Amino acid sequence: MKPSVEFRNISKSYDNQTLVIRDLNLSIERGEFLTLLGPSGSGKTTALMMLAGFEMPTTGEIFVEGQPYSALPAHKRDIGVVFQNYALFPHMSVAENIAFPLQVRGHGPKDLDRRVKAALDMVRLPEISARKPAQLSGGQQQRVALARALVYEPKIVLMDEPLGALDRQLREEMQIEIKSIHARVGVTFVYVTHDQGEALTMSDRVAIFRKGVIEQIADPQTLYDRPCNAFVATFIGDSNLLRGTIVGRGGGQATVAMPGGGTLDARAGDNGAGKDAYVSVRPEKIDVSAGCIDRGVGNILAGTVDKTVFFGDHVKVSIRLEGGQLLAVKTGTTEPYKNGQTVTASWRAEDCVAFTAPPTRDTAVVETTVQV
Repeated sequence: MKPSVEFRNISKSYDNQTLVIRDLNLSIERGEFLTLLGPSGSGKTTALMMLAGFEMPTTGEIFVEGQPYSALPAHKRDIGVVFQNYALFPHMSVAENIAFPLQVRGHGPKDLDRRVKAALDMVRLPEISARKPAQLSGGQQQRVALARALVYEPKIVLMDEPLGALDRQLREEMQIEIKSIHARVGVTFVYVTHDQGEALTMSDRVAIFRKGVIEQIADPQTLYDRPCNAFVATFIGDSNLLRGTIVGRGGGQATVAMPGGGTLDARAGDNGAGKDAYVSVRPEKIDVSAGCIDRGVGNILAGTVDKTVFFGDHVKVSIRLEGGQLLAVKTGTTEPYKNGQTVTASWRAEDCVAFTAPPTRDTAVVETTVQV
């Protein structure tokens, strides 16, 4: 089966000097929910705008259902777009806003009324058709914008930071609602966000952008558990990144000597031949207990409690390791820890990964990548 969308050797420059997209090759399956995720300036929104037809590639071609799209004007592409600011017409009612894409495509009144009603039912807002956008909450406006994008049954729906203006609770509710609508309609969704949690919650796959290229594309579980490099490991969720030295390799495993003494066993995250190591381990994968270290047991490091922060359902404990690095740990709320207390931190080898490629400037190793 052909993919719904293909980016083939796409590059984009606004000044003919600096590339914001570099030789992008990306296939999006029909009916997939794909999220483009990355920091500001990584190229994710530019990729979306080229697919929408609001920007032209400098080189390469975009195909939709096997047809070249780069030269096709935006209004002739069978693509719905939802923006962060909703872009609703303030002088029109909700029904008129949703009907607008149908009117410009020449649909008759009967078909128009039927489709508008179905679209409002789909987003669970059948009772607000006569209201103006100013009379709606942010969540309602977002649903109306989504209904307008879906009403003419496009092949693809593009969403550019659509939940960025909502408060946290409403944002989480809308994440579930959008994913539910996607499951019902089966249309290809391409979604742009800089929110890692949002991407992991909603997506079938996530493409991690950095400086105009895709660092890794995979399902959320794979990205979280099997990052391909230090950038992905630290960009997706909370992660510690500890410095050490490779002292042994084999069978997809690496042994890393730590500056303060002791060693860590980890999965080998790359095939680099260097000796410098950067060990990534998630805070929730670490066990912490009071007492001194037993160096004869697996991945165990000694340290002292530097700081604790209460988050309601968990506590973040910052541990100063013997070599001076900080290690962040997520623990339950039942065991209190005091600043200066001696503790041991332990985790399984399969729960951490060692990279030999040095961190880039946007993943520079500091004492820990987790703020506590």
